[in-house]
Amino acid sequence: MKPIWGGQSQWLLALGGLALVVATSGCSYAIATSGVSSVGELAIPQTRAEVRAAFGEADETGTCPDGRRVERRSIRQQVRWPCTDPNSRECGQYVVYELGTFGMIEVLAVLGTTIDSELSKLHYAFVYGADDRVLYRYDVKAAPSTRLGEAVSPLIDSLFLQLEAGRCPSWEACLSAFASEVRQRAACVDYPLTLQDEESLHLMQALAVDVDGGRLAPDDTLAELQRCLGSPTNRLSWSCLRP
Repeated sequence: MKPIWGGQSQWLLALGGLALVVATSGCSYAIATSGVSSVGELAIPQTRAEVRAAFGEADETGTCPDGRRVERRSIRQQVRWPCTDPNSRECGQYVVYELGTFGMIEVLAVLGTTIDSELSKLHYAFVYGADDRVLYRYDVKAAPSTRLGEAVSPLIDSLFLQLEAGRCPSWEACLSAFASEVRQRAACVDYPLTLQDEESLHLMQALAVDVDGGRLAPDDTLAELQRCLGSPTNRLSWSCLRP
C-alpha cells in the first residue's frame, strides 16, 4: 500500500504544481504591461474628464496660488518582463522553467515585476484652466527648474503661434501676458524666479515696446526669441536675451 500512496502523493504534488502554474501564469506579464508605455502618453488627455478616464482618480487635489485646480497622480508605467514576444524561444524556455519549478519562477517574477512597477511609477501634476482643459503638466519629483520647464514649454509654443499668426493686439500685450503667466506657473510649481529670470522677462517686454514703436523689426525680433527659447533643449535660456 505504501508505494501506491507514494504514487498518489507524487500525482497530487504534480497536480498542485500545475494548479499553481495555471493560477500565476501571466500575472507578471499583466503587471509589466499595465500602465503607459512612455511619458509622452501623459500629454494625450486634454481635459480633466479625459485625464480621469485615462489615469483614474487623483491621489491629491488642490489649487495653485493663482486659484487654478491642480491634481496629482501616481501613474503606473510599463516595465520589462522576462520575455517580450510570446512566440519567441526565450518565452518558450520561460514556460518550461515555470513548469519545471511548479510555478515558483512565476511567483518570483510576480514579486520582482511588482516591485519594478511600483518604483517606475510617474508622479505628475495636472493643472487645469477655468474650462477644465489641461494647461500644463509637470513631474512632481523633478527639480524645480525642470518643473518650470515643463510648465512653461506649452506657453512658449503658444506665444510663438500668436506672434507668427499676428493674433496679438500688440506685441506689448502678448509679452506682458506671457511674463505674467510665467510668474504664475513658477509659483505653482514652487520655483522662485531668480533676479536674472525677472530681468529677462522685463527685457522681453521692452523688446515688445520697441517692436510696437517701429524701432525693431517684428520678424527679426521673433527670430531672436525663437533662437533663445524655441529649442527643445534650450527652453529656458533667458540669459541669451540679455544685451
